[in-house]
Amino acid sequence: MGDTRSVAVVGAGVVGLSIAWHLLRLGVDVTVVEQSSVASGASYGNAGWISPGLATPLPEPSVLRFGLRSLLDRNSPLYVPPTSNGAMIAFALKFAKNCTTTRWIEAMKALLPLNEAAITSYDFIVQHCKKGSLHTTSAPILAAFYTKADAVSLKEEIKDIKAAGGTIETEELEGKELRELYPFLSANVKYAQLLLGQRYIDPYAFTRALAEEVKAEGGKVVLGQRVLGVEPSSNQVTTRLSNGDRVVSDSAVIATGAWAGPLAKKLGVKVSQAAGRGYSFWSESKATIAHPVYFPRQRIACTPIDGGLRVAGTMEIADLQRAYDPKRVDAIVANASGLLSGVDLRNRRSEWVGPRPITHDGLPVIGPTNSRRIWVAAGHGMWGVTYAPITGELVAKGITENRTPTPLLPFSPLR
Repeated sequence: MGDTRSVAVVGAGVVGLSIAWHLLRLGVDVTVVEQSSVASGASYGNAGWISPGLATPLPEPSVLRFGLRSLLDRNSPLYVPPTSNGAMIAFALKFAKNCTTTRWIEAMKALLPLNEAAITSYDFIVQHCKKGSLHTTSAPILAAFYTKADAVSLKEEIKDIKAAGGTIETEELEGKELRELYPFLSANVKYAQLLLGQRYIDPYAFTRALAEEVKAEGGKVVLGQRVLGVEPSSNQVTTRLSNGDRVVSDSAVIATGAWAGPLAKKLGVKVSQAAGRGYSFWSESKATIAHPVYFPRQRIACTPIDGGLRVAGTMEIADLQRAYDPKRVDAIVANASGLLSGVDLRNRRSEWVGPRPITHDGLPVIGPTNSRRIWVAAGHGMWGVTYAPITGELVAKGITENRTPTPLLPFSPLR
């Protein structure tokens, strides 16, 4: 390939922009192309957690323990709508095949290098941004439960994470101490664990600021243009846009999250991917909530944003084109109603659904395709925010050095 002097990045979410920023820092000319606007997909309304301590493969034995009846229950935290879509059925079967302890451990070990570097990679971007507009907030995650017995599953998960080589420190809180420190929890909540060493961001604000940093580094951001094809030749890549324009570059990266499939499939990528749709909304809070709150049993994540609380939850494995389902938000409200005090979940705004790109084996899809000039960076599941900067760093290094960095080898798009 020789020296890579120019790269087209398809996708202006937090992953694509992280890749663009790192490439620019290495002296590469970058054009980012986005079919909609900056942070218009999963980067918009997610919980915004930088939580490497909790970043684990989604296919796990406990998923199967939900049982088929639970998976088909619209009010369940993990919901698979009935479908006749053959591709979705095939994905579900592959996903189920990976819900074993052995495969979970293998996948967890593959993710560890990303987990270990996640926070330092954020620090690097924040420290080197030209406009000074990027920041993260250091805060533990408060995992809260109705009873101490309800925390058994989380304790087992933490034990498994540590057994696989992961690192996460915790502190127990209960009774009077819990009530005094966190009065925004309802009186029904009797037990909690602090998950230390985590951070969070406002993902929409951070991603938009990152786009401005890309521009400040000399990058070009083209919005409102759908990419019709990313086509390699012997010495260049042509990215065809919906307005008839073409971006000609030395290399290209497809970083379109749940939308990566059609473009990637043409380049030999066979990893099964589906849209793990998450829902969120914003509620005003009379209580002061200083850091993220997690209700593991209900699969609800709460983040202090814009003076209130973003409440996010549910995993709906469905087709990308499936319509927004307001009853999924109703289910989140019903499950959270007895857990918070001073937060009016009935008075809410900014209701949102966004597709998180999940793979059948729980590993992201990062690396070169059957053309060494074209890379894919997608399939991060629920951990796109956590993994974005380290993905950007490793992909930029891999493209400019024409090799796959060792931490990315398990995530090959051709696996």
